[in-house]
Amino acid sequence: MRRTGRRMMLTAWVAVAMLAGTGARGEAEPAARPRRAFVVMPKAWLEANEALALAHRQTGLRYVVVPAEFAGAVGPYRIGQRVRVARLARAVADTTGTRVRFEGETALFEADRPSRSGGWFRREEEPADPRLAVQRMAERPQADDIARLSELVGNENASVRAHALNALFSMEGDFESAQWPGRVSVFNVFYAELNRDALYWALQDVYPS
Repeated sequence: MRRTGRRMMLTAWVAVAMLAGTGARGEAEPAARPRRAFVVMPKAWLEANEALALAHRQTGLRYVVVPAEFAGAVGPYRIGQRVRVARLARAVADTTGTRVRFEGETALFEADRPSRSGGWFRREEEPADPRLAVQRMAERPQADDIARLSELVGNENASVRAHALNALFSMEGDFESAQWPGRVSVFNVFYAELNRDALYWALQDVYPS
């Protein structure tokens, strides 16, 4: 795909995600505190996505998966064994090589941060050159980078804008093709962190009136 077409697709996609509702894939209503609820295991081993879908159906758990690669199996369990959601989430993170944290009652699975020697920096240490900053954030996007990346979408430098938009896009992993019950968009969870003005002007840049 040509660069212009790619930019148009990414900008439109992020804009749609930005305006999306907060519903999950599936119909279960969440328990008051899903992470403290229990899941009854129907078999000894479950694939990672199968375990999360089961937790959603039984407790209403909602979850975000950032990495595009997310595979593994959890177990063994006794049939009928009750496993707390938070413990099951940690097992899923272990088998998929991710780390999990909860934003409210939503489980967020992300790739581990690279070491600081590998290029990662604390926010207060962000390189002065936005091209270098966005390059480093794009190497392994994290939900905590959404606010800064959405600001960089409005940068005066076209290369910075394009790389920031690509980094935001990559945070959805395979969300559109892997619509597991209970899975929600990272942008639903971090909606308040998005710089909607910058994204709006990015749209104007791609689709001038």
